[in-house]
Amino acid sequence: MYRGPALSTVGVVEEIYEYALSRAGSERVKRVVIGVHATLVELEDGRAGVAYTNREGPLSSVTPGRLRGMNVSDALGLLLSPRGLEVSVGLAAVNALLNAAGEGVVEADALEQVGVAPGDSVVLVGYFAPYVEALRGRVRRLAVLEFASVVVEGVEVYPWWAYAAVLRDADKLLITGSSIVNHTINYLLTAPTRAEKHLVGPSSPLAPEVFGRYGVKTINTAVVVDPESCATILMEGGGFSSCFREGCLRKVSARLDG
Repeated sequence: MYRGPALSTVGVVEEIYEYALSRAGSERVKRVVIGVHATLVELEDGRAGVAYTNREGPLSSVTPGRLRGMNVSDALGLLLSPRGLEVSVGLAAVNALLNAAGEGVVEADALEQVGVAPGDSVVLVGYFAPYVEALRGRVRRLAVLEFASVVVEGVEVYPWWAYAAVLRDADKLLITGSSIVNHTINYLLTAPTRAEKHLVGPSSPLAPEVFGRYGVKTINTAVVVDPESCATILMEGGGFSSCFREGCLRKVSARLDG
């Protein structure tokens, strides 16, 4: 059983890396696609994972052209990079290893699993349009914490660093996997709050042993079922929504104990 380090001694991103590394073998990277909206890593054994593309910071000078054939353990190390694009590749590699159908993993929509109620005050970390549209008008209050500057009529949008004040009265906290790509999850999961925590979005790793230690109730993510189609869509400028529509990406959920 994965026990992990003491919660105060290491960041969440580092824990995700260590957890994925403990499950890595001799797998090698077959293909990397860095799309405008999402990144895909496919392994030589056919497994694949996706992650939000963080365009803050280019690939390092030694990375382009050298990702194919890379040992997956080295690809995982990119999750710890200070360069946004490399972190996206690292997280997609994590998801290629971890995100798969298995015991306790069901096909389900995230909001159904979270179980929002009309009286809830919901904080969504990361502006994810499908969730905003689904939640707006359905709950008592919807606030969005966003790294970039976003203005949406009828929705409270705050900079991510305002999380302490925004979380104070929240009932539900929905953290998108993009918070892993920009490393803000290190602050958000450890912030004092009474809110029920849920991880949502295709970038989220199925790592219950990690997130359960931080009180997360559900992980709602996606499994790549057709890497070829996903790669084509991302190369042609599409994103997660297009992949879901084409059926090459499938929504899954896992409920954590505790």
